[in-house]
Parts: sequence; C-alpha cells; structure tokens
Amino acid sequence: MSNFNENSTAEDIVYKLDEYLPMLDEDRQFIKKYRSDFIYHFRSNFYNLALFSFHYLYMFILSTSMVKYCAFNKNDIIHKSGNQKDLQIELFSYFGKASEKNIFKSIKDKSLKKDIVSAHASNVCLRDSIAHSSGRNVLKNELLNYLNNCFIVLEFFQPTSLESCICRNDINVKWENADNDLLDAMCNGDKATVDDIVIGFLIDYHLSYKDFLYLPHISSKLNAFSYLSRYVELYDGELSISDNIKIDAYKSIYDSFKAKFEAPTTSEHKCILSNDEIKSEILALDYTPDKNVAQNVMTKIYTESEYWIPVGSEKLKMSDKELIKYGIKNVQCEKLEGV
Repeated sequence: MSNFNENSTAEDIVYKLDEYLPMLDEDRQFIKKYRSDFIYHFRSNFYNLALFSFHYLYMFILSTSMVKYCAFNKNDIIHKSGNQKDLQIELFSYFGKASEKNIFKSIKDKSLKKDIVSAHASNVCLRDSIAHSSGRNVLKNELLNYLNNCFIVLEFFQPTSLESCICRNDINVKWENADNDLLDAMCNGDKATVDDIVIGFLIDYHLSYKDFLYLPHISSKLNAFSYLSRYVELYDGELSISDNIKIDAYKSIYDSFKAKFEAPTTSEHKCILSNDEIKSEILALDYTPDKNVAQNVMTKIYTESEYWIPVGSEKLKMSDKELIKYGIKNVQCEKLEGV
C-alpha cells in the first residue's frame, strides 16, 4: 500500500506509477509525455498541473484495466462503457469517452468494494474542481491524499481485472498458446525470441509490470511466463528481461534429454518410460538450484509426446541388459525376442 507524504519525491511517485502503466506500443508513446510533465510540475510545486498530468495517466490505466476486465471482448466493452455502437476506436478509448466517475458502474461484481468506488469518485471530484479555470489551487497535502487514493484504486482493481480476463476461455487458450511458444524459445536457448515474445505479449494484452508479476497467481498453466516473472526488470518506465535468466539451463536439460530419448512410432512400444522415469531423468540433468527449470522442461517434453524411449531402442530392439548399460536402470521393458 502506498503512503506518500511531504517527504516523497516525484521519482518515488512515478516509480510506483510505472508498475501499473501498461506496456506501450509506438502509437501510445505519447503517454510518456504526461509522465514527464508530472515530474516537472511536481518538482516545480505546480500542484494543479501535476494533478492534471497524473489524472490522465490514472484514467488511462483504469481504462485499459476495464478492457482487461472485459477480456478484450468488443461487445462487452461497448456495453460496459455506456456506448451504444461500435465507434471504430481503440478498445481502451471507449472508456475514455464514458463518465470518469461512473467507470465502475457496469461492474456488478460484489468484490468491487464500496470504498474503492468512493475513493475513485473522490479522485474525479478533485480533478473536476480545478478544471475550467475554476481558480482553485490544490495544496500539496491535497495532491498527496489524491495520489494515495489513486493507488488504493489501482492496487485493488489491477488483480481484479486480470482475474476476470483469464476467466474467458478464448483468452485462456491464447495465453496458454503464447506460454508454449515462450517455452519453445527458452528450450531452444533463444534469448532474443524470448524477449520478443514477452514484450509482444505485454503490448498485445495491455499488461503492466504488476500484471506480469501477478500471472503466477491466476494460472497454474502459464509456467514459462510465471518463471520469467522473477526476471522482469523495470527501469525508468521500461520493462526488460534480465540477462540473469537461466536460458542456458533450459537448453542444456532439453538437449541432453533429447540426445538420450526419442518419441516412439507407436504407443505399444515395449520400452516406453513411465512418467516417474521421465521425471527422474530430467531432474538428474538439472544442476540449477531452481527446480522450476526442470518442471518447465518436463512440460515441454510432454507437449511433444506422451511417450519416450531410449534413442535407437526401437530400431535396434535393445535388450534389458543393453538398456541398463545405456543408463536406464528402472525402465520396465519386456525381454525382446531375437535380441
């Protein structure tokens, strides 16, 4: 929970704000201008202008969060924003055309607490009170109270919108497919592709740093994204994947396993490894302290085939003795005739 006070700097506030700002594509980079304006106005004690700049960013975050809440369903977005027809505009812009104070009006979810709605209404009222050359000057303590209220709303609604988003089956499937693509890139040791997939995923779904950190809490199937969430770095409003990520470990385990085992042409093969044997083999190849690496490689292995056998055993019809010599000590194979 944020608690900005008289000693808080513009950098303190913006650092917190950056956690909630969605990843921006080239067309939305203008948003950064409001961020820079807030820093300048806050430092210069222009608190009215600082509030205007921050409020634009605050409403942009809420508008994109509402799009996520609607799981990017255009009809739902049009309905919940209070519009009656397709305006052929960006999805988050529909909520930008709606009443700011009533942005949560269409949400019937009981989890949306009254104090959150009240805090948001208070934020909008303060902004409205200084609009249109009203002559009112906002004091620093009023601005700080406004900022804390804004973060109360953002901190509550961010996970709420994300949980609502993934409940939609079409989004669930798309995100799981993206996770599989990411896992492929990791097992291939392709850091550049990993970066591209993650950044593209964040931009396509208006996701923020906070959203990415929250992914492990909303799905047990987004294994690759969940693993990477600990390596996401935020600096000066930009997100990146740390170079400390253990991509090499993924590739090493995956390549080592594929060097020893292959998928059989039939599920009736006599030398098929059990799930426990596959797990044991992969764990034995993992020398990292993080066992999530092995678990994720195992997921990749299972997506390729349900069955695995020692390389060459299908062609050569290896005996039990040869299999043991090969290094598979507990494989359950019947004695093959003619070997």
